[in-house]
Amino acid sequence: MAGVSGSNNEKAADPAPVSASPSESVSTTPDAATIVIIEDTPADVLLLREGLSATGLNANYVIITDGEKAFDYIDSLSDQNAPSIILLDLNLPRRNGHEVLAYAQKHPAARHVKTVMISSSDTKRDRDLAQEYGANAYLKKPDSFQGFLEIGKTIKALL
Repeated sequence: MAGVSGSNNEKAADPAPVSASPSESVSTTPDAATIVIIEDTPADVLLLREGLSATGLNANYVIITDGEKAFDYIDSLSDQNAPSIILLDLNLPRRNGHEVLAYAQKHPAARHVKTVMISSSDTKRDRDLAQEYGANAYLKKPDSFQGFLEIGKTIKALL
């Protein structure tokens, strides 16, 4: 994905099976956690990955940039290819994070995947809805690199 870099090998991918798609990417390393980042802001994707990388976490990433594509990804899941964790932005194009979370909770292979809502919104309503729809955690997007390093530690602890 343009604008997103990391130490892992990345290539464009449809969620499963791997094939070309311009808005999604996956990096693959054997025996690594699979982290799905559903986020439409490339800078936030980069900062999340940097925060996770700083923890020493060995991870493969699937990057999804809008809510409709997140629905498609969820539909592609099975018990054999379910990710380790989903990091989900609230404000996404086409479907918002609450809609994606509610959809995931109805899917047999996705409902048991830990999901962390990460948003610039810190309203009680958004937090309550995330909890109601089954989020394992709700984190406010930080305004500093140090904050993203702390988020990386929090996410690693959830794995």
